[in-house]
Amino acid sequence: MMHVVWFKRCLRLLDHAPLHHAVQAARQATDASKDSVLLLVLLEPELINQPDCAPQHIEFAKECWQSLAQDIADLHQSHEHQLQNERNTLVMCLADAPLLFDGWAKQGLKWTLYSHEETGNWASFMRDKAVAKVCRKHNVLWRQWPSNGVVRALKHRDDWAKHWIDRISQDILPIPPLEKLDMPTAMLEAVFAANRALNVPAACVPNQPSTPWPAWAHIANLPFKPSLYGLLQ
Repeated sequence: MMHVVWFKRCLRLLDHAPLHHAVQAARQATDASKDSVLLLVLLEPELINQPDCAPQHIEFAKECWQSLAQDIADLHQSHEHQLQNERNTLVMCLADAPLLFDGWAKQGLKWTLYSHEETGNWASFMRDKAVAKVCRKHNVLWRQWPSNGVVRALKHRDDWAKHWIDRISQDILPIPPLEKLDMPTAMLEAVFAANRALNVPAACVPNQPSTPWPAWAHIANLPFKPSLYGLLQ
């Protein structure tokens, strides 16, 4: 079983509930030797093409992804533990989440999805509704955790303070043991094979500033609104 941690806006290892619970589930599986964690970030054309998305937003996200990849690499080095394959750190795909997950399921992949609840705009709200529909269609369990004080489906604000106090009173989750990132070669190759079959560009996020990004991740090759892209020319 693959445990996919979909990093959205919270890009850290410490106090990251989806990551913590994904690693915990992988370690507690009946046959833990067959369970691994995949860390995933997405460049989503549908969201990039929204009028409120500009190149500097994506450049900042990429800088944060690179910092996260470096944190993972540093953590393994500090524990004298080397990843068997560099691609096991942080995988990046150029794809809209609903289409990617639907394609993975049709390619025969099996996984549980972990993420934070989204707090974004209408486009990201509709994206998440589409992801939920795909997960129901393919019997993929999607586990979500809040990352802030926003409470979903709150009927009135009278109870909001209680929810907020409950959340900020929770213990800080430690950085989980990351040995589960050493995915079996066959499982990792299955992910990349599925991406190739779907014509989805995928690569490991560079964990060093000197390492070049793939051409498809360059700002000039992403589908921004022309008027916004022109602002940086």
